[in-house]
Amino acid sequence: MKNVTDSFVSLGHWSSAGSFGFNTDILATNPINLSLVLGVLIFFGKGVYELHLRTISANIGIFGTMKEKRD
Repeated sequence: MKNVTDSFVSLGHWSSAGSFGFNTDILATNPINLSLVLGVLIFFGKGVYELHLRTISANIGIFGTMKEKRD
């Protein structure tokens, strides 16, 4: 139990930030990795989204009713 209370006591040791501002350190913000992850998500997500829309539009009839499934 002493270890649990020590961990909460040690949290008070760290001082809070003095002010609000932008972090301009390129290594700390890591925009290159963020842009790569977003680019991959957009690239692959676009294809999945288009396939989903094609499937929906193929299943919807002219009057907005679902077509009957054929076995």
